[in-house]
Amino acid sequence: MRNFNLDFDMIENTLSSEEVKAGENGTGYFDGLVHADFGLAVGQRAKFTDRHNRRGIVLITQVGNVVIFERYPDGAQGVLVHNEPRSLESVVVPTSSITDAQYGALSGIGDENAIATTIGNIVLDIHTINGGA
Repeated sequence: MRNFNLDFDMIENTLSSEEVKAGENGTGYFDGLVHADFGLAVGQRAKFTDRHNRRGIVLITQVGNVVIFERYPDGAQGVLVHNEPRSLESVVVPTSSITDAQYGALSGIGDENAIATTIGNIVLDIHTINGGA
């Protein structure tokens, strides 16, 4: 989990425990964080640690937040899972759990605008396909 760990350590914005708890869905996932407004701009990130000592990263995008987090307490087994807006499912964000390499590609370690740029390119392609209408 080298990429995830590096990114987590570099992120300055931290969600409060109240924000994290409000985003929990009761099954260990964070559906409630997907459309939450943290007052951050597109491309910015925030990190959190939940009450089970699982770390997570929130990527702010044009269509909602991508939430990537450790599935098990204390990062056991190195499994990263995610919640994201429906429009990004399987298109920008892989299904199921993601590898650390997939996390690096998705988040663009060191490039806060990586996912925003990817989404922007998809929107531009759709606009072009539709004849610029």
